[in-house]
Amino acid sequence: MKETLIVERVIKWWVKKQNLEFLPLVALGASSGGYFVSMLASKMRLVLRKTTRLHFSLICRKIHAGRR
Repeated sequence: MKETLIVERVIKWWVKKQNLEFLPLVALGASSGGYFVSMLASKMRLVLRKTTRLHFSLICRKIHAGRR
C-alpha cells in the first residue's frame, strides 16, 4: 500500500525533527482508518538511529461490520 509508505516517512521525519523518540507512538483509526492503522502498524519498521527503533505502543481501531 503506497499510502502507508508515505505516512511512515512523514512520521519518521516528524519524530526526528521534534526529538520525540522517547515518547510512545499511538494511532487511532475508525472505519477505513482502522484498517489503515492496522496496515501501517504491521508494516512500520522505522529505524531512526542504529539503536533507536520506532514502533507503535498502542493502536485503537474501530471497524463496524454493518447490519445483518
